[in-house]
Amino acid sequence: MLFDRSHEPGSLLTSLIQTVFKLDEIVLFDAVTAKTYKVGNPTGADERLRAAYSRDHDEFDPDTATWFCVLRMGARPVGSLSLRGTRMAAPVATALASLCATALERARSFEREYRSEAARQSEQLRAAVLDALGHQFKTPVTTIWTASSGLLEVGGLSEIQTELLTVIDEQAKELNDLASRLLSTAKLDSASFEPRRRPLLLSKQVNTVIQVLPEQHRNRFRIAAATHEIPVLADHRLIVVALTQLLDNAIKYSVPESPIDIWFGVNEAEASVTVRDQGLVIKPDDRERIFERFYRGSLTDQGPAGTGLGLSIVKRIVEAHHGRVWFESKAEGTEFSIALPATA
Repeated sequence: MLFDRSHEPGSLLTSLIQTVFKLDEIVLFDAVTAKTYKVGNPTGADERLRAAYSRDHDEFDPDTATWFCVLRMGARPVGSLSLRGTRMAAPVATALASLCATALERARSFEREYRSEAARQSEQLRAAVLDALGHQFKTPVTTIWTASSGLLEVGGLSEIQTELLTVIDEQAKELNDLASRLLSTAKLDSASFEPRRRPLLLSKQVNTVIQVLPEQHRNRFRIAAATHEIPVLADHRLIVVALTQLLDNAIKYSVPESPIDIWFGVNEAEASVTVRDQGLVIKPDDRERIFERFYRGSLTDQGPAGTGLGLSIVKRIVEAHHGRVWFESKAEGTEFSIALPATA
């Protein structure tokens, strides 16, 4: 049970059994990883070994003096083991198979623990870097944006000067938004983070977000009137951030000028809001990772540039409120929904 974690556990197990029992051949099939490990003189027992796993049945072949034993974790088969060149008793063979199953599971447990700890440390470092970058960017970018907006407001510029300054102003705003997202992400990862909840209506928060959008975007939204709406307990500022991200994504990744639909739902325990756009269908390979930080779907290369932060922020905000976030994507459109617990 003492493993060298720098080597494959299956290779170590077969080598150890060979050293102790001096068998002609040992083959170990790990069904979890679909890997096969061999030591000794090969005889092509792979098919029979996998058949023993499939049938979940131990057997002994007297002609070749080979045991074919199933590896089990509880009642669940997780692989199989063949031992050639032995007439060991059945209890010894099945005991070896049990030890192999336990050892493989122990190795996987170590690996999961290692990855979990590495991920935790990575998240801590990432949060610190994001916080530092956000603060370093925020002040100079805000200054540039304020200056460019002020010059455009003053006027008196030539056509080419106005055009160039408009580009500076727009890009400075983009950088300012990015810095704000970095700071929001770092803050959401803080151990002391706690939403300041109070009763509010999701429909009012959606209207707040839409009102600050440029007119050409505001006109694209079709909002179904909320009936029998109930308030949720939520942090107004954070919910506005989450809704802003959902609406911004709908604008970015939908067909230009196409309508974007918003409607509200309610049940005894929660209230929800759904945003549907007519855009790219999210591929199956991207669906499990769509809420991961910095992850961008394969089809987003065809659309506007992004950071991959937005949906991860939405998910973190909703989870901090003990709510749910999910999506559906098909040819008719892509829908993102959030649901938050209703007030008692």
